[in-house]
Amino acid sequence: MTTHQTLTTIAIIGTCDSKLDELLFLRDRILERNRCKALLIDVGRNPCQHESIDVRNTDLIDAAATSPPRGAGIDILPLSRTEYIQYMIKCASSYIQDLYSRRVIHGVISIGGSCGTSLASGAMRNALPVGFPKLIVSTMASGDVKPFIEETDITMMYSVVDIAGTNSILNQIVANAAGAIEGMATSHRAYVDKPVATGLKRIGVTMFGVTTPCVDLIRLHLQSNYNYEVYVFHATGAGGRAMERLVREGKIDAVIDATTTEIADELFGGILSAGHDRLRAAAEAGIPQVVSVGACDMINFGPRSTVPEKFLGRKLYEHNPTVTLVRTSEEECAQIGEFIATKLRNHVVNPKLVEVILPTAGLSLLSTPHSPFDDPVADKALWDALEKGLESSGIKVSKKECDINNGEFAVFGPITWRYGGIIIPEVHQKNIQHHLSKHLLSRYLHLLRYFLFIIFSNNYPASHPSPYIAIMSAPAHKFKIADISLAAFGRREIDLAEGEMPGLMAIRAKYAEAQPLAGARIAGCLHMTIQTAVLIETLKALGAEVTWTSCNIFSTQDHAAAAIAASGTPVFAWKGETEDEYNWCLEQQLVAFKDGKQLNLILDDGGDLTALVHKKYPEMLKDCYGLSEETTTGVHHLYRMLKNNELLVPAVNVNDSVTKSKFDNLYGCRESLIDGIKRATDVMIAGKVAVVAGFGDVGKGCAQALHSMGARVIVTEIDPINALQAAVSGFQVTTMEEAAPIGQIFVTTTGCRDILTGEHFSVMKNDAIVCNIGHFDIEIDVAWLKANAKSVQNIKPQVDRFHMPNGRHIILLAEGRLVNLGCATGHSSFVMSCSFSNQVLAQILLYKSQDEAFGKNGVSGLGD
Repeated sequence: MTTHQTLTTIAIIGTCDSKLDELLFLRDRILERNRCKALLIDVGRNPCQHESIDVRNTDLIDAAATSPPRGAGIDILPLSRTEYIQYMIKCASSYIQDLYSRRVIHGVISIGGSCGTSLASGAMRNALPVGFPKLIVSTMASGDVKPFIEETDITMMYSVVDIAGTNSILNQIVANAAGAIEGMATSHRAYVDKPVATGLKRIGVTMFGVTTPCVDLIRLHLQSNYNYEVYVFHATGAGGRAMERLVREGKIDAVIDATTTEIADELFGGILSAGHDRLRAAAEAGIPQVVSVGACDMINFGPRSTVPEKFLGRKLYEHNPTVTLVRTSEEECAQIGEFIATKLRNHVVNPKLVEVILPTAGLSLLSTPHSPFDDPVADKALWDALEKGLESSGIKVSKKECDINNGEFAVFGPITWRYGGIIIPEVHQKNIQHHLSKHLLSRYLHLLRYFLFIIFSNNYPASHPSPYIAIMSAPAHKFKIADISLAAFGRREIDLAEGEMPGLMAIRAKYAEAQPLAGARIAGCLHMTIQTAVLIETLKALGAEVTWTSCNIFSTQDHAAAAIAASGTPVFAWKGETEDEYNWCLEQQLVAFKDGKQLNLILDDGGDLTALVHKKYPEMLKDCYGLSEETTTGVHHLYRMLKNNELLVPAVNVNDSVTKSKFDNLYGCRESLIDGIKRATDVMIAGKVAVVAGFGDVGKGCAQALHSMGARVIVTEIDPINALQAAVSGFQVTTMEEAAPIGQIFVTTTGCRDILTGEHFSVMKNDAIVCNIGHFDIEIDVAWLKANAKSVQNIKPQVDRFHMPNGRHIILLAEGRLVNLGCATGHSSFVMSCSFSNQVLAQILLYKSQDEAFGKNGVSGLGD
């Protein structure tokens, strides 16, 4: 193909094996006015030989054969749908990028459903820059289009009707799209053919309405005095992400991050978050970067009615009917400062090129003295946290005793960078006075001299893109948790837990490049704790898409759930759910996968999710690779289903793995049981009689723990081998009927029903402590207690004191559910690393059972 053509050329991307008629109709509409050429590119899975196809799918594969993802000449037919889409996106991206670089095409259009939209948008995002015409007519355009557009300028047009054959409605919409792309491409070609200045330095600046004076002056001065190109990004979440994408693409030479309000929204549940990776791009690219804290005095929400209840006692500011601002508190400001400091400290490659500047008398137009958000105490918490967090980092922190919109904020004198000998000239106000009136100038003149340090010279070292390109995260599109503002706290604990979970971290390191779970959609139902968060992020690091619920109404750690929701995983869990809420959460996670897709793997703990899908949604199991089960109770259910021919998919018994049952069940319970009892009751265990029901691995750990604390331990056990083990371990073995009158602490560990019943409660000592560490609340007859007690007093969360008819009291912990998670935080991170490593490997085994790269391990069922 030649580089320059007479007619404007528009590429049409589509799946010709399923949408040929519609694509040909679009092609004819583009050609009929004789002003544009069309280049029809087939990204379909099956070969299509129609004469109007200009580039066949095999042409794309062959063109990419110099560096193919899976080898030259690959046959795409045997690939799974996900593998085919991923592979074809790479091939199409390479081909289209070549067309663009040679200026063969001047616009791109596509029509299709979810598959076609994924293919076309992926290729457009990868191959084409901002400003190049990109249009997609799609059935997906009426919903959340962020997964397709991300931070690009792809235009999506809703097809209204399905793209399934031509008809009068679809034809009109497609004709409109043809006219639109023709105009866009023609205009683009005329614009790019104009001569443009080269070598301009490109500066990215972030702004918000309340920092507009600052950004306007920066922009006008840099353009007028130095002929820089200034890109202003509105800090609305997408703005921050777009700027950092362009930084990673090498299209921005320096960043003035004057407005970092998106961080407040990320941490505290506002609607304008730019994701957890905000501030990393410029730091890792090694380009000059100024960071300030403009508009960090606010969290952004929609109409006042949408502001979460917990914020309603705060200072609110209704910017307009659709935007309500909430003033950040002292604690929240400190968290923002810690977040900024951590990001810069961890990711800046050259501290000499970075400086933080703080306007200590107001972060925005709303927080100046006597303004609606005036709170100097909260602002000081932000400064203090930033300064403390950047101590010994080599990053300079400067302060000016004025507000961000005061002209004095800029008066720092000419700044000299010792690195590279770059000297910043004085500000020449006369060159910009024709843009701004004297009144505006006195108001706008702030930050200027400081920000002008971003001046480049020929000996300035070129920046290099970081070898690690982070995938930016944002809050999940669907989730329900207790409090999203706990995300930062949860993230800190997750970071801490990772150091104690070497198994999971080693799996990440080993398999991250291979992405063995790419295309996997895992529905997980397991206690939503900090340790589980590390498991979830390991599954995602290996390529999986994940949705999550907790398997117990009391076991969720709300800060862990918040951190996972904030990082983009749909999670439905909070501590203290009702039974109806618990069941609702299970239902919600099944429909929370992107693009309306269904699960293809299950990760379960206790069997509730497995039972729900088998009984209510068996059609979801048609394409399911299998499930893995975490605990003894769930495994019992699976074997029962297998015996009754009710198990519809392969299942892996993770519980009986040696590195699960002999570690999690034994050593995990040995530590976490005592933690739960002590937190709940503060009793002294030494000298008391403790009764442990069951002497399996869990019972062994509990008996050892209570004995080590000085209790006299009695074991009840019906299995003769386990009973003998208890006896030779030094424990008294008897029946519950004999133990009930003398025990003071009762722990059930069996996973079986009715271990403690009314018969036992009636003879227990006053204030006997009763708890369960088996999975379900079936071991203790809580219903009998509630029905027969004269009264119930809630001492504190998960601690209830029942007044019995005989005048005695019984203290029930966690309502008969898992005491170590209901009253404490569960097992330690290290022991859970053992269990969860088994879960990850089981998921890989199920998903890759026929993959030669993973040993071609056939998985035929639990009974095998």
